[in-house]
Amino acid sequence: MFAAISVGERGASVTCLRGGRILEDRCWLTNRHKAPVEPLTVRSAGELIERRTELERLTATAPADQRDLIERITHADIDPADLLPRLLDATRVQDARRAWIIADWPHIVELEQINTLIAAQPALAH
Repeated sequence: MFAAISVGERGASVTCLRGGRILEDRCWLTNRHKAPVEPLTVRSAGELIERRTELERLTATAPADQRDLIERITHADIDPADLLPRLLDATRVQDARRAWIIADWPHIVELEQINTLIAAQPALAH
């Protein structure tokens, strides 16, 4: 097994001349180009409150028999062990209800996350 090591602008790089699987893996790990990490978008307290209002309007259109479950989920007021059976029951309802839950589930999760972020804001931040 042979490997040539050279130092370039980004530091050490390995040029593999011939080798076994471990050497080939090491060469790949050393020479691969890493994608730049994009920073997360940070919303202001006002933007979080505005988005929460939009999501609350949306969740108000949920089927009446699912609103209690949605309220409990979005306010983190449900035992995780109770969540799966409740969600399974919710998927057994008529097609329109099932379609609403599936289509709008990301909004329910987003609303719960926004509620958590707003609760962590300092007083009078908005």
